[in-house]
Amino acid sequence: PVVERFIRRALLKREKVAAGFINHKGRLIEFCHQRGLGNPRFQLLKTKGPEHDKEFVIRVRIGQRTFERAQADNKKAAEQEAAERALDILIQEQN
Repeated sequence: PVVERFIRRALLKREKVAAGFINHKGRLIEFCHQRGLGNPRFQLLKTKGPEHDKEFVIRVRIGQRTFERAQADNKKAAEQEAAERALDILIQEQN
């Protein structure tokens, strides 16, 4: 599992560089402000794993609404993933 996670991280970093990093958290904040939804709140639900290999679980709340959880090997990446998922849902609802 540790080797798999290392390889996954390396590939993900390479993909981000190749594709260009998208700031999903910033996009979600902007989306919410434009529509008067208030500030998204990113809540750390739990951390798991040994100190050298932690996993962070984050969820987004906008007003009273809670969106699905996201998990990553660092808090920032988990927030980005959670923001992307919430934004995808909100955009689909607009269409």
